[in-house]
Amino acid sequence: MYFSGEVRWFFRGEPSRDVHLWFEADDLGRSETQRTDEYLVLPGCETASVKLRDGKFEIKASTKPPARTRYSENVLGLCDTWVKWSSSAGDLDQFRGQFVRAEDDWIAVTKKRHLRLFSLESDTPSEIAVGQSWLSRGCQAELTRIAVQLARTDHEENWWSLSFESFGDRDTLLDSLDLVVPGFFVAAAPLSLDYESSLSYPAWLNRLM
Repeated sequence: MYFSGEVRWFFRGEPSRDVHLWFEADDLGRSETQRTDEYLVLPGCETASVKLRDGKFEIKASTKPPARTRYSENVLGLCDTWVKWSSSAGDLDQFRGQFVRAEDDWIAVTKKRHLRLFSLESDTPSEIAVGQSWLSRGCQAELTRIAVQLARTDHEENWWSLSFESFGDRDTLLDSLDLVVPGFFVAAAPLSLDYESSLSYPAWLNRLM
């Protein structure tokens, strides 16, 4: 099991050049290879998600409901905590043949992420190079370009998200967000973040549907 604390915002379209320059200013970050996650549509459910990712089958469930948090004057978000279970799906075509029903709807979400990582081993946030070392407590910041293929249609939409995901002791996950998020915005972001655009992935997928 993997426990996390999260705050996330979604926006239509593409992130501006100013947003890219602001987020990627530090050379400790890393861009990931593009990947596509497949999410099972769970109508009306914002507390769990089911997806296929990189040959794995993952279930993620909320452990604490979203709470309004004001990180600064222009950074307002809904933070919550999650637990994730993951196992190998093996051959995906075989997996689909055994477990995916004809009536199920799946949404393909293609993601291109740029990551930054903050260590909280000493309770004081310190940015380190992504992939540099294993951490028992930390927080990852993500700027993600998203292309989403809606279920049973040829329609594709472009979105992007900004998010923070803390990990470590499950009792300090939200404290970790409080330590990292405000400091991240000391260098003024070229955007304002509000409660309306702050959504978990399950909540965002339901809004799309």
